Amino acid sequence: MLADTTGKLSIGDAILSVNGEDLRNATHDEAVKALKKCGKQVEMEVIHLKEVSSYFKSELNWPGTISLFEKIPALKIYRDSGSAILPLRLACVLKGLSSRDQSGCMVETHSPDGQQFCLFKFADRKLASIWFNAIHTQIDAINKACLTELNRLLPKHQELKLLGWLLESRLSNSTSAEMEAVGHGEKVKRAWKPVFAAISDRDLLLYDSAPVSKEEWGTPVQAHPLIATRLVTRTIGVTTSNQQNIAYTPGGHMMYTFATRTGSKFGVEAHSFAVTTSSDLANWARALVEGSHAAVEGANEVLVTCKWANNDCRLALHYETGITLLLKQANGLDADGWSSIGQPQQQVDILWHYPYEALKMTNDDGQSLLWIHFNDESEKELDMLGCPKPVVFILHNILSAKLNRYGLIT
Repeated sequence: MLADTTGKLSIGDAILSVNGEDLRNATHDEAVKALKKCGKQVEMEVIHLKEVSSYFKSELNWPGTISLFEKIPALKIYRDSGSAILPLRLACVLKGLSSRDQSGCMVETHSPDGQQFCLFKFADRKLASIWFNAIHTQIDAINKACLTELNRLLPKHQELKLLGWLLESRLSNSTSAEMEAVGHGEKVKRAWKPVFAAISDRDLLLYDSAPVSKEEWGTPVQAHPLIATRLVTRTIGVTTSNQQNIAYTPGGHMMYTFATRTGSKFGVEAHSFAVTTSSDLANWARALVEGSHAAVEGANEVLVTCKWANNDCRLALHYETGITLLLKQANGLDADGWSSIGQPQQQVDILWHYPYEALKMTNDDGQSLLWIHFNDESEKELDMLGCPKPVVFILHNILSAKLNRYGLIT
């Protein structure tokens, strides 16, 4: 405070030495001790804040160009002496995730490319939450505007419904990762990692960083078809709550969790995600469920090759009429034997047909066999010539969409 009264020092100036004692590598406590024992006359060697701003510039190397497409203006970092402006479009803000944040007083903001981040520490958890909520609200508003801009540039059949950052539970070798049981007494280390996600008309898209070009939007790390994707809510991680979709960060902040399961030719592909607000959970859950329902409604009919009683067949899942087994090959099948074009088919032999109301249950061996049980106690065993999970998940989504249409689920 005495130094400040001279008008020659400012908060943020770097003290290099006091009365000849080198403090360049001193800790804060060591510097305080040196100042306390220096007596009435003090000689300081300092570097003023304006002189060290170039160091800040090199350390805060936030991406300067983040243009989505050529038509969207690029965002840049603007700095004056001692300050920096960090673009928030497609940025990621988190709280309490760092293993160093045992007090829950930290907020971290990650750049869209995931390579840089700023860690802010506040006086208490309440102030950290206030700042987090303010930054999160602003990013949410900016991303909504960004979504509108993107959809003007993307083809209509690739319209995006929702985009933003999620936390995904991934295998980790970090010492701060939590142990999670995986069955048979085995445990693995898992940690929450940021992942950029988007929901389009057709797919759940996952990226390691926020896409900034048409090429990057077109090459996600993973793309899961909504027609065979289901939303699951469950307990993930350590929790002290009885609610099934609650977990906690290392800093003790509450997160809202959900999972997705997709039926694919490799089996069930599962992801565990978390968001930091209940409104984010509601938005992602709604977009996933509505997207899955719209996908099966839009397809109208899905056909897949199979064998039944040593006959080459096609299993047809029609959104309105039900489940039909066809003997003769239908039009419009792709190389894998799939069709979802909803176009008239050539004349075929119908081996059997059931409305969805007659369906009792299904089960499968996870390899190739699918058993469909109907209310008349009949059981149909089908060889799907590959993993049956896609058919099972599509069937579940059809039933869910029909129940939703009748107002039987909310």
